[in-house]
Amino acid sequence: MNNNMSYIKCRKCSSVTEIPHCSCDLPVFFVFVCKHCGYRTVYSYLDVVDNSECKEKCKIVVEVLERLQKIAHQVMLYSMLQSLKQEVDKRLKKILGEEQ
Repeated sequence: MNNNMSYIKCRKCSSVTEIPHCSCDLPVFFVFVCKHCGYRTVYSYLDVVDNSECKEKCKIVVEVLERLQKIAHQVMLYSMLQSLKQEVDKRLKKILGEEQ
């Protein structure tokens, strides 16, 4: 087996198949057909065993994605706060309008 390639292990026959992708380049779920026994099933990027070069690349990708996720969460919270503020403003205007 080539040390520069990532690989996936068949769930049926346990044979190892090299793949030309790092796990971070793959979709979360994908269909894989074993070249040895023909077993076809859904795998996750977590099933891929990366070589050392891919591991370094994936660490960087995961770190960037985590940072983006934090930013997206902050944006979502800001948006929720803005919506809540608008709702409070509407209700206050309604309450103050009824009192006058």
